[in-house]
Amino acid sequence: MVASSRFRLAIFDLDGTLTKARSLWQYIHHTLGLGEPGGLDFLARFEAGEIDYFTFCHLDAALWKGRSGDELRRVALGVPFYLGVEQLLQYLQGQGLRLALISSGLTLLSDYVRDRFGFDFAVANELELEEGRVTGRVRTLVQPGQKDFWIRQLLAQWEVAPGEVMAFGDSLTDRELFGLSGFAVAINSAVPELESQVDLDFRGDDLSLVIEHLPL
Repeated sequence: MVASSRFRLAIFDLDGTLTKARSLWQYIHHTLGLGEPGGLDFLARFEAGEIDYFTFCHLDAALWKGRSGDELRRVALGVPFYLGVEQLLQYLQGQGLRLALISSGLTLLSDYVRDRFGFDFAVANELELEEGRVTGRVRTLVQPGQKDFWIRQLLAQWEVAPGEVMAFGDSLTDRELFGLSGFAVAINSAVPELESQVDLDFRGDDLSLVIEHLPL
């Protein structure tokens, strides 16, 4: 990571970084009463390399087939956020940073977060709806471990150098985000390997406390 005295862009993961739930997919399954051998089984198969992410998304979404998109949106918006999210984001904006959100979760939540907190850019995976109901298909735009495509797009579009980026994430899938940043922050990560890859390994339920550790 390259040291920089001037930051212009903050890029965030969403699930597990701004929210206490590490996976919106699993949060929705749990709220709807769907567990093994449903979504949790599909996740285990993906993590074991038995299925690819595209297949995982479609198997997961198939469990919601026929449900109202509005119902799932209401469930998604019930996900608990960490305290201090708004204060952290407002502080970064006040320091002149643009905000971007790159999530392998769902637009059910990322669109809301974009609009509520004033993100300049947000991308996530999108459930396909027909006549307002879930078809079981997904427009897969962000795969774990492949966020670098969107990161490089943003750097080129806004003419930002990696050293001018602050990155916030919580898992191994955020490694390329950390690698293309000048200051990397892990939020309550459950992955010990990340400790040596970030500038700040934050632990706590109030993200406003991150502010005092930022080089701004």
